[in-house]
Amino acid sequence: MARTKTYTTKDGTIILRYTKEKTVIYKNGRCYATKGCK
Repeated sequence: MARTKTYTTKDGTIILRYTKEKTVIYKNGRCYATKGCK
């Protein structure tokens, strides 16, 4: 089980990196993900 890496950029974008294949980005309250959110 890989640990989730969380990054927060200067403009308030939150990046959650689960694996190389799955990355979730929250920007302005909206979710963007390579495999979809959830």
